[in-house]
Amino acid sequence: MLEVMPPKTSAPRLQSLVSLLVGANSMSALVRFMSLPFLALYLHEALHASYALSGLIVGLGSLATVLASLVLGPLSDHMSRVRVMLAGTGLLGLAFTAEGLARSLVVFVVLQAAIGVGFALEGPAFEALVSDLTPPEKRVALFGWIYWGANIGAAFGPALGAFAGAGRRGLPFIVAGAVVMALALLGALALRHLPDDHVPEGVRPGMRQSLGNLGTALQDRILVLYLLGQVVSGLAYVQLETTLGQYIGTHTALGAKLFGYMMAANGFTVIALQPLFGRFLQSRSLLWSSLVGTGIMALGFAGYGVAAAPAAFIGDQVFMTVGEVISAPVQQTVLSVLAPAQRRATYFTLQTLAYGLSQFVGPALGGLALETSGKWAVFGGMALVTMAALGLYREALRHDERFLRPARELTDALPL
Repeated sequence: MLEVMPPKTSAPRLQSLVSLLVGANSMSALVRFMSLPFLALYLHEALHASYALSGLIVGLGSLATVLASLVLGPLSDHMSRVRVMLAGTGLLGLAFTAEGLARSLVVFVVLQAAIGVGFALEGPAFEALVSDLTPPEKRVALFGWIYWGANIGAAFGPALGAFAGAGRRGLPFIVAGAVVMALALLGALALRHLPDDHVPEGVRPGMRQSLGNLGTALQDRILVLYLLGQVVSGLAYVQLETTLGQYIGTHTALGAKLFGYMMAANGFTVIALQPLFGRFLQSRSLLWSSLVGTGIMALGFAGYGVAAAPAAFIGDQVFMTVGEVISAPVQQTVLSVLAPAQRRATYFTLQTLAYGLSQFVGPALGGLALETSGKWAVFGGMALVTMAALGLYREALRHDERFLRPARELTDALPL
């Protein structure tokens, strides 16, 4: 499936390791979606927390990820990528299991903070590790498969969670925790001999330098423009997870069922299209994929503003997903190519912070617009916001000739 770089370990073995990492990430996504989407309901139903308190505890995990990333995100630029990633995975497994057994809201606050720390450790280290092991011209395909696997989790995980009694019992959290810990153990065994040669000999930064790299990275004009585009587009995208569901649940005949059908359509469209688009996107530049995918999503937001019938909402969701399939693998690929090898986790940390900012601000802005001005103000406005992101992406990527060539011709940044 994936071709990888041959440092000191043979290429076929590295290819197997990358495929193992991608598969493990997909399995982890499946069990996470089996449990985490039901956490607020579980807190309310099983532990009798109010709706507001349940939402606050759930949101604490995202806040903890953002705050912890400032310190822990660059850690794998200083230490072993594998050890940092597995530490995060193990912490997540323990925290999920504990949530299935916990009966105290105070304990849940602590566990959500632990989950946030786990994601801050695991995410940038995983993305940096698979980037290290995969040549740049293959990374669009790599991140496309990672995105595809995550959507398999999104499509099937909630159904498995509902079947296992998520929202009423802690069993799905225990199962998720056990699977994630097993994946951490499998990773420790499979990756124990993998060399950490992402930093040239004698150039490995100290921890203080790793933290300082966050500020140094922000001096990269292309990176800053691209991250601003991600913040802006994230403000719009988060409406699909929050404001869109609120509107459909209260203003359509099918209510929440329609929103469920739309989310299923999204997941299954990704599963069907990504393998077909993967080879095609190899022949297109990252600039092309970013602009076309983002442009389709902007039109999709405008479509939500005028849609009325259930079929129109579902059709527009499928159309929107086409844009998502085209543009999503570009995001990690751009950062992996821009970043010098010894700063790769730092660059992915900045992406995590950009996403977290959107997640924090976006739902409140969308809810306020829906409450005061109605559906068209939200989704028409988000179409304009997405077009602004498109402008930022164009301004960022057009200044680097690597992003103007086909993705199969990508090259990495020179070492510092």
